[in-house]
Amino acid sequence: MKAKTLRGSATRPRDVFRDAERRAVTLRKLLKKIEQGKGRELRGVMDDAAKLAETIEHVARWGQTCPAVDVVNVEFQVEAFTSLLEGKVDQIFCVLMS
Repeated sequence: MKAKTLRGSATRPRDVFRDAERRAVTLRKLLKKIEQGKGRELRGVMDDAAKLAETIEHVARWGQTCPAVDVVNVEFQVEAFTSLLEGKVDQIFCVLMS
């Protein structure tokens, strides 16, 4: 089975990074709403997830205009941060659903 990557159906790195930035912004906003509600007991994990989302936003935004020589490195960083963020989000929702 082929490994899942950020690319999906996007053909240009700029589009990949734009999509990653949008997903990170959406997730960061969702985390804020959860934190305002009943996420008080998860403050540390929520803060980590929000920081990861911000990092993805910044790196992906930079990736949209970076030199071509840096694109592969930026894509690797965005994929790594996205993987870490997915783990934090899974942890948050497991606690909220229990």
